[in-house]
Amino acid sequence: MKRIAAGLLCVLLVLSLAGCGEKESSSAGTGKDYVYVPEYKTVEGLETVNNPLIRDGKLYYQSWNWDEATQISTSSMNVMDLGTLESTVLSEKEDGSENLYQMSVLADGSFAALVNVWDESGNQTWMLVFMDAAGNETSRQDITAVMTEGSSDEWGVYPQSMETDNEGNIYIYLSGMDEKILVLNAQGQKQFD
Repeated sequence: MKRIAAGLLCVLLVLSLAGCGEKESSSAGTGKDYVYVPEYKTVEGLETVNNPLIRDGKLYYQSWNWDEATQISTSSMNVMDLGTLESTVLSEKEDGSENLYQMSVLADGSFAALVNVWDESGNQTWMLVFMDAAGNETSRQDITAVMTEGSSDEWGVYPQSMETDNEGNIYIYLSGMDEKILVLNAQGQKQFD
């Protein structure tokens, strides 16, 4: 019995080893023909890039700069053509009392931006600013009340990100003591959060 069992085990072992050989793949080489190779480009003179958005081969970004000589802070909205790496300033605030916090490119190529405005008393106001494709302001409205509505945080809320959908609705992710996503329509009126 022992010899028969040992013989059967040897046969099973040989059969299992025969199944471990390499099989030829019918699709040999197709995976190696398509390898992603990144291309890196150096962009000179770009100090800060905040909240980058890429749409239709263009990089939209915000930038804050401090001029040591004049002691003036500026915030700007910029666009860079990713093919040529040429950058253009679309909108710039030089007085330091307005800060461009978030922006989003709308379906028609215009912009919606969230701007934080400080007055001389140190009070802040949140403005929803709409701009045309060239960065010219077309409308502005105070949305401080809807931004801080229901917040238990004495310092208010902080906008982390902003997006739009194809219907022009605006989604603003707010953090602080209470986190929420505020949804506004294309005219800047609150829909829900």
